[in-house]
Amino acid sequence: MVFDGVGLAFSVFALIWTAVAIFAVQPAFEKMLSDFGSELHAFTRLCLNRGFVLALGLVPLLLVAEGILLNASERGRAVRMAVAVFLTLMAPAIIMSGSYLPILQMTSAAIK
Repeated sequence: MVFDGVGLAFSVFALIWTAVAIFAVQPAFEKMLSDFGSELHAFTRLCLNRGFVLALGLVPLLLVAEGILLNASERGRAVRMAVAVFLTLMAPAIIMSGSYLPILQMTSAAIK
């Protein structure tokens, strides 16, 4: 089915992005933010948590796999695919906004 293929393709993209985020992006941000020496916000700590990033990457795959394994209706698979695509596209935005939040706050404080 078309929905399965699209959902699986986006799920693979989500897993690739998750691996890049965990092994390349997060260590760089953790080092940079630790150099600031200030307390990080809860949202930033959440976005730097590898478990949270892994969950964001796995949820799309689990949604699509559930639809396939449970032999869901075509409408059910379409809904799962739409949610998987949405989460795949939103995950990088969520992670990057949480990671950049301290930098943006320091910039706004310096401008005032």
